[in-house]
Amino acid sequence: MSGVAVTFGVTPGNGTIRGGSATTDANGIAGVGSWTLGTTAKVDTLKAAATGFAGSPVTFTATGVAGAATMLLLTTPPSSSARSSVAFAQQPVVQLQDAYGNAVSQSGIVVTATIASGQSGATIAGGATTTGANGSAIFSGLTLNGQVGSYTLTFAATGFVPITSGSIVLEAGPAATIVASTSTSQSAPIRTAVGSPPSVTVRDAAGNAVAGVTVTFALVSGDGTVSPITSITTSADGNAALVSWTLGGTPGPNALTAGASGLTGQVTFTAIGTESYVAVSAGIYHTCALSSNGTAYCWGKQAGGTLGNGSSDTGRALTPAPVVGGLSFDSLTLGGYHACALTKSGSAYCWGENGLGAGPGTQYATVPTQVQGGYIFAAVTAGGDHTCGLTAGGTAYCWGANQHGQLGTGDTASTTTPVPVSGGLTFSRISAGGATTCGVTASGTGYCWGWNRFGMVGDSSQVDRLLPTPVAGGLVFRSIARGSAEYHTCGVTTTGSTYCWGLANYGQLGTAATVGSCVDPTNPSFSYSCSAVPVPVSGGLTFAVVSPVAEATCGVTTSQAAYCWGSGSYGVLGNGINNAPPSDSFPPGPVSRGLLFQRLASGGNWFNCALSDAGALYCWGDDTYSQLGDGATAPPGYAPPSKAVPTRVLYQP
Repeated sequence: MSGVAVTFGVTPGNGTIRGGSATTDANGIAGVGSWTLGTTAKVDTLKAAATGFAGSPVTFTATGVAGAATMLLLTTPPSSSARSSVAFAQQPVVQLQDAYGNAVSQSGIVVTATIASGQSGATIAGGATTTGANGSAIFSGLTLNGQVGSYTLTFAATGFVPITSGSIVLEAGPAATIVASTSTSQSAPIRTAVGSPPSVTVRDAAGNAVAGVTVTFALVSGDGTVSPITSITTSADGNAALVSWTLGGTPGPNALTAGASGLTGQVTFTAIGTESYVAVSAGIYHTCALSSNGTAYCWGKQAGGTLGNGSSDTGRALTPAPVVGGLSFDSLTLGGYHACALTKSGSAYCWGENGLGAGPGTQYATVPTQVQGGYIFAAVTAGGDHTCGLTAGGTAYCWGANQHGQLGTGDTASTTTPVPVSGGLTFSRISAGGATTCGVTASGTGYCWGWNRFGMVGDSSQVDRLLPTPVAGGLVFRSIARGSAEYHTCGVTTTGSTYCWGLANYGQLGTAATVGSCVDPTNPSFSYSCSAVPVPVSGGLTFAVVSPVAEATCGVTTSQAAYCWGSGSYGVLGNGINNAPPSDSFPPGPVSRGLLFQRLASGGNWFNCALSDAGALYCWGDDTYSQLGDGATAPPGYAPPSKAVPTRVLYQP
């Protein structure tokens, strides 16, 4: 039917038409000029209506599809906050779109994420993915690594305009490292706190401080203490710090570690506990010293309790170790394999082998053991296997071995408790060494008694003396020293002149003059260079103190310079030469390094020790049993090398 009016129409969003009103033609057909679909990819509808006709209106549909992909849309943004090195909790999704914003289903387009803004040096992990069949690029494992702060990300694909995320707040990630934030190497006096308490900082992989991590501090060596606790939680700046670290009571290395669960590695802090000394004495193969608070320390050969550490095992201590018992001493002296010391009240204690005065049945003691008899002494001196003490009134007592009459009792009976020296003499000083003892009276007269094989008594004979016997020559002595020397004796007069007597085979008497010879009373076919009367030490030096050592002698002048003479074996002369002859020296030669000394040890066997004017303790000579205290070691079967110059004892300030 022709001539019928038909109205065409589309609702908003369903496109546009041209020629919305038409009349049917002769064939009964009416149409629009064109129907342009809308911009949204969907099904659009168009209706045609004619009045009075059944089936009106007629509905037409057309499906609009997306066009070519030209844009990116961040349909799911990344989390607004994240932790460094931890994948975003909400992973981003990017959709391909056409020019009208319709999602485009196109696979294989690579979309990358990069940092648009934020802290320098930050990096992205998992920053690339590919669109699937639906045109979506779904990220998995996208991670931001960097310094804490605000960031934005850019998402881009080739041929597309990039898009940028909103602001992302990056926080510290999981703890990854623990580092020291204070010095890891310090020193402090023993039993005191280090200057900088140990402190560590925990950081993540990007170097951000991590709060809330439990750090455990653990003492490894040195028996010190920490305060307040050993487990500390890191603060906002990632720091965990001890309030204090007090070192242990033994000079030497202290160590503690700091670590946290889940972290590989830990921080090790070390601190050297130091001690200062005010007195030193040397034995055959060991050395002991006193600190300013009266603590005794020993090192060197351990045999029968010589080190006073509670052990009877054999071995050695490389560096100073405290004598056990907690006693405070005012002075100490070392013999062959024992040591004795006086408390401030004058009580005598001994440890080691023989000469202990501890009563019958006590052959050795591994800890300080009080001398029997309740005597109060002003001074005590140890010989090879005997000991003597001097009361404030000048009465001398001796105890221990007496095979040569060294106890001065008029016989050769040994005793395990103190007995008075016979003769009724009053002494101001006394010195025991080897199997000979000497004393000086208040008037300066020198007396010696005991072993006299090489004239060590100084009475012009080689006969053992069982009672105090005047030293020949009428000299007025300030002191006489036996030291550890078996075979010679030396003394300093009140005018500062030094004399020595006894064996002279290596120049240990300090004189270049011919001193004569002595026939060995035990074997008359042998004779030795010796002097049974005092001979002056050459060189014109004025000594404040002298100390015979083995076959040499050392002394400190009134100007505090150290000199030695005699055999140079083991470097005992301290002159830098570490051999036997021609390193022997007489008259006295200076000790190397030019140090000034205030005190000299009472003689070791082929070694010596002295306190410098600055209060530092040095030793030199034989170090076979680590008696120099320098920590030297050697392979099994070998001994540490001797030191021919003064060598500082370890672990001093």
